[in-house]
Amino acid sequence: MTRRRYSDEEVEAVMIPKIVEAIYPVLLPMEQQDCAIQEQNHKRITEIATKVWREFTQIGSKGRSMTEDQIKHMVDRFLGWHLPENFNPDGGIIFKPMFNEHTSHPMRHDPSGTNLFDAEQATAMVRFMVDGMP
Repeated sequence: MTRRRYSDEEVEAVMIPKIVEAIYPVLLPMEQQDCAIQEQNHKRITEIATKVWREFTQIGSKGRSMTEDQIKHMVDRFLGWHLPENFNPDGGIIFKPMFNEHTSHPMRHDPSGTNLFDAEQATAMVRFMVDGMP
């Protein structure tokens, strides 16, 4: 079953009346107002709720997309990351972890992300990872 994704406008149209309905009676008890005052207050609270909702959703949408600085940070961290000891590439890539094993000074390669991609390739990978992120 596929769930329908609602637009920001559809969500706002549902949420603002619910917010107003929840806060209006707390702020301004209706029994203390005549009809004209109720209408004015309802309009004013709706304007406030709309403003708050839009500010809130802007903050939320900032969290859904990444800034250039955040992408650069991820790329830099990836490029500096040392690959795990059990790194075992596939797809025709050959990695020989040990070298100089036939000498008295055998050593192990300690590759990092820069051994896999350059900065431009890593940036493309990060952009691919975050594209469409929920």
